[in-house]
Amino acid sequence: MNGDCVSGSCLCYRGWRGPSCGALALGATPARTSTQWPLAASPNSSSWGFTRVFDPSDGLWHGLAAVACGRIGVIGSGGGASFIVHVLSESGLGNWTLHPSAGLWAPQTTFGPHLSRAHDGTFVAVFRVNELLNSSLCPGDAAAPALPPFAAHPAIAYDALVSGDPEKGSSIYVAWASTMAGPWGVVKTNVSGLGDLHVSNPSVFPLLAGGWGMALRYNFAGERNAFAVAQDFRGPWTVVANISGEKGNDEDPYLWQYVTQPGVAHVLFHNGPLGFHSWGWVNSSAPWVGSPTGAHAFTLDAELDNGHRLTFNRRERPELVLTAGGEPTGLINGVTYGAGVEQQAFSFLQTVDAS
Repeated sequence: MNGDCVSGSCLCYRGWRGPSCGALALGATPARTSTQWPLAASPNSSSWGFTRVFDPSDGLWHGLAAVACGRIGVIGSGGGASFIVHVLSESGLGNWTLHPSAGLWAPQTTFGPHLSRAHDGTFVAVFRVNELLNSSLCPGDAAAPALPPFAAHPAIAYDALVSGDPEKGSSIYVAWASTMAGPWGVVKTNVSGLGDLHVSNPSVFPLLAGGWGMALRYNFAGERNAFAVAQDFRGPWTVVANISGEKGNDEDPYLWQYVTQPGVAHVLFHNGPLGFHSWGWVNSSAPWVGSPTGAHAFTLDAELDNGHRLTFNRRERPELVLTAGGEPTGLINGVTYGAGVEQQAFSFLQTVDAS
């Protein structure tokens, strides 16, 4: 469903390639210096998951990133000591800076943000909350620099989040605002259909045929992905289809649609070191269809336009940069790179060939 069948062969849509059109046509990414939090010169920070959207009210790109102190602090905490920051960019490609008044978007232990926009223009953010910890933003990290003044007043207030068992039930929150500057409403959303299994790592999309879709991860004999629907982005949500089939260790599903396929939804996710694509019918409980074995949407390898090649240790948390029609022009991942004490977790944007 990433292309058309012509004379027995797959003619891929822009941004896809391979015999089944299941592989992203990843290109050479411009080499650039990343912006690190909280100090530009500090190596003592990490990010694991990044999402961005354009806000016409101020003409800027806005990003939400899950970050933590320490080179691989986000991964080391499992989200427990992570928090979400709000950053700005004129281009949406680099030179990200902290939002001057709401740089801390959500407090610890928030994790895994994804941004989307409702058909009426409302900005919608979904994220997960682990068991709330009574700790500072950077617990136990003596090397962490002093926190800026905004840290005491996140856009999503501390008392808007509820602590719970991170291994059971929903840890999914939905926030919304008319502009990225806020103010933000927020609610913990209900997800039915999976009992008391742990559900998390959501992404949502306003379905073209009406209502909302959510792709999420649940824990049952490993990690698996599912598809849920709701009439409103605040929920309640009902799981209607299994994305993962019988295999486990699928995680971090990113959901989207093509405007030419209002009855079909797509997900991009990772399983171990590799990325995969699946699709399913929106109004059906049938299991989703995955790409054939060997059709990897992305791998651990990436190339920069200066000729340098990278091989990541981990490449997860996928999100696509899409055209208005739903065709991919970029891939965002949380990655780890390096060896030993030099290993670091950061967010990486790779271009997708749109030809």
